[in-house]
Amino acid sequence: CIHVNTPQMKAFDAFARPVQEFQVKTAIGGYISIGAICLVLTLFLSELKYFLTLETKDEMLIDQNQDLKRLNISFDVTFPYVPCAMLDMNLLDPKKANVMHVSHEIYKTRLSATGHKLGKRIRASLTNIASNPGELHSVGISGDSMTINTNHSTTHRRCASCYQSHEDEDDCCATCDDVRKEFQKRGLDDKPFDAVFSQCQEEAYDKARAEPDEGCRIAARMGVRKVPGTMHIGVSRSARLSLVQGKPLKDEKPATGLDFTHEIHSLSFGPDFPGLVHVLDGRKKSNHMESLSEHFQYDVHVIPTRYMEDGQDEVASHQYSITEYMRNVDSRNAKHDGAAVGIWMTYDFTPFEVRVTRSRKSLWHFLTECCAILGGIFAFSGMLDNFAHQFGKAMGSSSKRGVLDK
Repeated sequence: CIHVNTPQMKAFDAFARPVQEFQVKTAIGGYISIGAICLVLTLFLSELKYFLTLETKDEMLIDQNQDLKRLNISFDVTFPYVPCAMLDMNLLDPKKANVMHVSHEIYKTRLSATGHKLGKRIRASLTNIASNPGELHSVGISGDSMTINTNHSTTHRRCASCYQSHEDEDDCCATCDDVRKEFQKRGLDDKPFDAVFSQCQEEAYDKARAEPDEGCRIAARMGVRKVPGTMHIGVSRSARLSLVQGKPLKDEKPATGLDFTHEIHSLSFGPDFPGLVHVLDGRKKSNHMESLSEHFQYDVHVIPTRYMEDGQDEVASHQYSITEYMRNVDSRNAKHDGAAVGIWMTYDFTPFEVRVTRSRKSLWHFLTECCAILGGIFAFSGMLDNFAHQFGKAMGSSSKRGVLDK
């Protein structure tokens, strides 16, 4: 064992200290020392803030097996001048056929002319939408509400859903009694407190009568396969015209000339994560011309994104960019080959995914930087103090020689 005070170890001392009687303290040295301490604290706090700030790294990778994955779509849109009894939505594939096996929760909220909520929400299902002037003209002609006699939706014909009472939401429950019986069979609540099924919506209108110039807010969550598709929100081919009051009902063709002014409250393709920007949130569109209707086209390019942050679970979501345009449509001529009125929102996917990684800097790097700041500042301040001391001595010697010469 080597003794602490052995002469051999003193030879390795790199921090030899001068005798205290030979140390000279000056006022300028005090100023330099205080300035050095303040500078060290400032740089230390700056380095600490930099260390605590997460570092973001973006990468692009090929997104493999897209068609085997699922996608969650959520949106919330208000149409202030189209009544809920006429408004519905559908999900189509690129060939304009119905997308099947879509898990969905769609709720329509009736709005008064002043924007206030009317009655209970209506839980709706995916429905065939009028896609051309000819189909718009046929709305309401074959009866107030077409009862589709089939047990299952097809790629060309939708029927009222049984919702979550069946595993396959394409199964049909045509009437109010049918859907309630299916819910009762599975021990589910067949009379929700805050909503009614679309098959039972007359009950909602009995409690809150139809008002002139109603609007509609439609909110939906859907789970679909990760393949390109189109969301079409427009006039239902089975619209309940007896539940409509005001201007649309007074027209000879009530489904034509509707004002599709709208506000998109939210649109997302997965869970949120820090830094995600929802491009369409808060977007308002209004360009109505008398006796015409509107076709609003949104082309949405969805970018698969994985977000990873230290200490948190990975988030699989999607960003998106859009291109958009609108055109006025004269839907009064049934033979006119015009665009579909309403919102036509087409989405597709990029072949790559973005991986966003946010991580903290290395602790060792932080300690190294702190040591560098401490050593560098005190070394430099020591040099500066020595220079000031030598300069002061030189000026003092010059003054003494000048006095002696006199």
